[in-house]
Amino acid sequence: LGAHLPLQRTTVVESSPSPVGQSVADPGPTAAGPTAAGPTAAGPTAAGTTAAGTTDSSTVPSDPTPRPDTAVDMGPNVALPTSIEIPDIEVASDLVPLGLDADRRLEVPARPDVAGWYAGGPRPGEHGAAVVVGHVDWTDGPAVFWQLPALATGDPVIVHADDGTTVEFVVDRVERWPKAEFPTDLVYRDADGVELRLITCGGVFDDQVGSYRDNIIVFASRVTPA
Repeated sequence: LGAHLPLQRTTVVESSPSPVGQSVADPGPTAAGPTAAGPTAAGPTAAGTTAAGTTDSSTVPSDPTPRPDTAVDMGPNVALPTSIEIPDIEVASDLVPLGLDADRRLEVPARPDVAGWYAGGPRPGEHGAAVVVGHVDWTDGPAVFWQLPALATGDPVIVHADDGTTVEFVVDRVERWPKAEFPTDLVYRDADGVELRLITCGGVFDDQVGSYRDNIIVFASRVTPA
């Protein structure tokens, strides 16, 4: 993912970069993020192909290669995730399973209005860190995680599963990291309980490489059932 792909720039306005791993203080754009309907485009343009492992300017981590030992034995008590809601930024999206491309980098969703979860790791609700990624923008405007930097501590994130159950998380913190220093271990391995990571692009758009310089990473933990 990221700079090694052919990308296009859009008109997204980004705030100035934060220090490495620092919490995001300025979420940037304040326009309400798209709902499940998302952008009107049915799919990618010719200049921004999005088959598995390719994307446009809304690419997610540039080098988020999961460690081989992050794969888990899927237990029978956690159903497959099917959709995600983030009420505070008006996100209501299906969730598609994602694997790794030929370079063992995380695939990205093929559509701008749909988020995806890393199917080689924990499912949302299992012990460990489940990872969900989505585009920040597209060739014609905002995408599903456009407003991800606007999330704040305590905001809810709700994942629905195919058996009708839901798992609710709350945001612990929001950070911005340079893509060149993507915190792979922190995202994929550093979890003591049931946690969730939401990832998209952020920072300044680099015209030379055709990609945003940073990633926005939201760290969330499961709400303990009453």
